[in-house]
Amino acid sequence: MKYRSLAVALGIALASVSWAYDTDDLRKLQIDKKCNGCDLEGANLRGMSLRGAEIRWSNLTNANLNNVDLTDADLIGSDLTRARVSNARFNGANLQGVQFKDTDLSSAEFRNADLRWSLMEHLDIDNDPQSLDMMSAQMEGTKFRNDRRCGGFTGPIGMGCIPEFR
Repeated sequence: MKYRSLAVALGIALASVSWAYDTDDLRKLQIDKKCNGCDLEGANLRGMSLRGAEIRWSNLTNANLNNVDLTDADLIGSDLTRARVSNARFNGANLQGVQFKDTDLSSAEFRNADLRWSLMEHLDIDNDPQSLDMMSAQMEGTKFRNDRRCGGFTGPIGMGCIPEFR
């Protein structure tokens, strides 16, 4: 009886932290490269080519976007909270109003991306803050807030942890 109660409690706990993306939304994105308002929370998109994809107002919380090519993609208003996007390419992407909170942006590329009115909060930039490539990115109204982690240093914005936007 004791073990059954423990198993039930453990099952409930695991169910509450599982990420349940919509498999139909994932399939739609893979086939059409268009999925607006989609629930892709926790989805594994690692290494996918989503060049020119339209993923507006979508939930990509906790998604794995490592090594994903989102060049010229449209992610207006999407939520990438706690997403893993290291080595991802957002070159030329429309990222207006996108939330990057507690997001791993190690070695991500944002050349010529439109980041206007986005939120970048508690970013993880790994060991080389200069690896974050934002050359020619539009950043009007973008908010950088609170602490950021980069190269073993944790401190508020303006305290030695600002990547060089090249």
